[in-house]
Amino acid sequence: MRNLFLAPSIYECISKVLRSCHVIQQGETMWQISQQYNVTLEALVAANPQVADPYMIFPGQIIIIPG
Repeated sequence: MRNLFLAPSIYECISKVLRSCHVIQQGETMWQISQQYNVTLEALVAANPQVADPYMIFPGQIIIIPG
């Protein structure tokens, strides 16, 4: 029987998901965000196919931070 106490808690799972997302703020660019999270711009753009134009992002958009 599997030990349920070794399974990650729902809080740990949610925390990991939230750390891998970023909410765009006024004035931010994809390049700035890539630098903030220490990922390449190419990796950030590739992880976010829902962003049609990486040069046109809007406050409130949620993007995925690859990692």
